[in-house]
Amino acid sequence: MVELTLDTNAVSAFFDGQKEVVDRIDLASTLFLPAIVVGEFSYGALKSKNVEVNLQKLKIFTAGCEIRLL
Repeated sequence: MVELTLDTNAVSAFFDGQKEVVDRIDLASTLFLPAIVVGEFSYGALKSKNVEVNLQKLKIFTAGCEIRLL
């Protein structure tokens, strides 16, 4: 059982498709995501050129995570 707590850099690397990070995240049985990371990505998505696409990507990703108030 592999549990991972992801920081902003790890989530960015995942979204960028960095193989090592994607592979590691795919192996995890549980993903923890600090609420601040969700906030950072929400802010970035809202300021991006593709707001709806980026918010949807974030929504899909966070659905597989346990959000933590750390």
